[in-house]
Amino acid sequence: MATIDSKLGINDQNFCYDFNRVSDEDFKKNFNYEMYLINQLPINYLRLGTQLYPNLVDSSGNYKLDRLDYAVSTALNAGFKVIMPFFAYSVTNMNYVDEMGALKNLILNVIKRYSGKGIVYEAINEAQNGGGYWFEQDFESSRADIITLNEFYANSVWEYDPTAKFIAGDFPWVNDLSSYNKINESISDGILKMPRATSASYHPYIPGKPELMLEDYRHQDLIQQIKKEGLQVSATEFGFASMVDSKYIADYGYAGYFAGTYDSETQSKYLIRQTLLMDMQGFDKIILFTGNNTDRPWTIVPNIWDSGAWNESTKYHLTAPGQAFKSFFECLIGYEFLRREESDSDIYALRYVSSGKSDLIVAWSTNNKRKKIYNDGNNTLVLSGMPQIFVASENFTTNFWNGVNFTQLDVSSSFSNFNNSIASNFAIFDRGFNDICMGLKNNFGLSISTQSFDLSIPEYRDTRTWVNRNFSIARLKLSRLENIFNQYTFLSIDKDMLTAETPEMQLEFNAKLVDDVNAFFENANVEFDAFAEKINSLIEED
Repeated sequence: MATIDSKLGINDQNFCYDFNRVSDEDFKKNFNYEMYLINQLPINYLRLGTQLYPNLVDSSGNYKLDRLDYAVSTALNAGFKVIMPFFAYSVTNMNYVDEMGALKNLILNVIKRYSGKGIVYEAINEAQNGGGYWFEQDFESSRADIITLNEFYANSVWEYDPTAKFIAGDFPWVNDLSSYNKINESISDGILKMPRATSASYHPYIPGKPELMLEDYRHQDLIQQIKKEGLQVSATEFGFASMVDSKYIADYGYAGYFAGTYDSETQSKYLIRQTLLMDMQGFDKIILFTGNNTDRPWTIVPNIWDSGAWNESTKYHLTAPGQAFKSFFECLIGYEFLRREESDSDIYALRYVSSGKSDLIVAWSTNNKRKKIYNDGNNTLVLSGMPQIFVASENFTTNFWNGVNFTQLDVSSSFSNFNNSIASNFAIFDRGFNDICMGLKNNFGLSISTQSFDLSIPEYRDTRTWVNRNFSIARLKLSRLENIFNQYTFLSIDKDMLTAETPEMQLEFNAKLVDDVNAFFENANVEFDAFAEKINSLIEED
């Protein structure tokens, strides 16, 4: 297994590479701005695709690839590994046969041009979609051509660049049944049997919570088919589209929102969760879509024109989901996935390890209606939809707090049993109270010091005094918890939680904690009132 940061990457492909539409100066401003922010991410790959453009070859037969040269050299100098797919987009005033020939020539020129640079080449992008993704041709009538061009591409990599690698597939998303069927047809045609291929890729966009990819047979079937060919599985595009201002919706239409739209909080936690889930499944490359600032629904780089004209002396920030992604995975640099710990089905607790360092547990809950406290014997964590990271204890166990549920008082036999059952109920309360306090302390540094319960069984004549003393201690515990929690809530509301240093994901976690502590107050007070009434009535009867 590889460390998770060695697998991560981001896409960056947009219309600014087209010299027919954008000046060299604007291209460099745009690319430099994107790279300024991409460089902040804890990632290893930059996916830079290319395509045919009108006037791509000058009168002397030379290719106008200065912009691609600039992007590739900038990425390599920044320490990124470059992934390069080709896009089979149609070009005006060229027929299908000529377009096929022109793309072959471009592929060959690029491979020779960057030979020795260790480029990771990737198959023709989403060819199984047909239409705009394959020279405006129908997929069924183009199946043989898709295989032929990909074979030419893979063989050229093999022949002209011994330092390069090749990723087969480059399949579109599988949630659409039509796309899934076309992918299977391509596999039967031999699309995964490309020479020198070390892995195969697809684009696991999910219309909903990321965990659906574990439940959907189409995702799991494709992953298994890739592995049966002896290839590793890569995700070279994935993401969750954000909601954008209504004035931009017409610019993107269905293409921008085919997998749904999400607020920034949901986008943040879903991006992180799907990344972790793909790492858990052994994906060897996990490439986020996108760093292209012009693709407003999908980008984690704010639009350059919204941010103001690019200025190297200005400090820019990623979007809230981008900052959440950055901050989270910086904590896992050098760590690799080991296993998923045993837990309830709606809890994910993943153990990460790094030589010479303490193991980490990354945990989250997928059940929005059932908030949980997760205890590994050393730490207590309030779980929500946003994954949290904590240091694992040596002996990993799970313990979920589900409220203060007092047992029935045992009055059927002896005085000793009766008092023992009273003591056991105070102990039940104490466990729930201590779990809440530990969560506040470990996550926010908020400490609560209170007197301990007296759980030693008294003499018969001292029962009422003993019970009343413990009730007073319990009320004091609740009062101090309420006071410090109210103070914390006030401070957290007053504090600016949306800075680059404190990403938006923290808000969602705080809200869960508020709900849990309030539920504890309500539950404990109701149970204590009933408990006190029962004890008093029994003592009076006695």
